[in-house]
This record gives sequence, structure tokens and C-alpha cells, in this order.
Amino acid sequence: MPAPWYTPLQKALLVTEVLAGHIVAGTIVLTGGFWINRLLMENGDPKAYDLVPWRYVMDTGDLLIMIAIVVFGIIGIKEAEEEP
Repeated sequence: MPAPWYTPLQKALLVTEVLAGHIVAGTIVLTGGFWINRLLMENGDPKAYDLVPWRYVMDTGDLLIMIAIVVFGIIGIKEAEEEP
């Protein structure tokens, strides 16, 4: 039996939902990281344990979060495309 005409539309909507979810989650996490960084810079010591500037630590954390969101986003979109 052939697939209904709306099957591609359903897949497109599912992929769009997954992509939107990852964009929202990434925005929330990175915004939280920004505010934590800002609080540390304004109220705390600018260096972690007097060795590494907090800016480097936070930038590395932001980079790792963005890489993870992109990787898991691609995996989620691939899985959403494969669902019937």
C-alpha cells in the first residue's frame, strides 16, 4: 500500500520540531552560561584558582555545549527523518 500524500509533510514537521527544540535548548543553556559568566566577572575573582582566567573556562564550556547541541541535533534530525 502506498504512503499517503501527507507523509513527507509529517516528516518535515517532525524534523522542524526537533530542530526547534534543539535551538531553544541551546539558547537557554548558553544564556544561562552568559549570566553565570557575568556574575563571576562582576562579583568574583577573574581567575579560577589563580591559574586560568574564568573567561577561558566559560568560552571553552560554551564551545563544548554548542558542539554537543549540533551533534545531538543532527542525530535527532536523522532519527526523525527515518521514523515512518
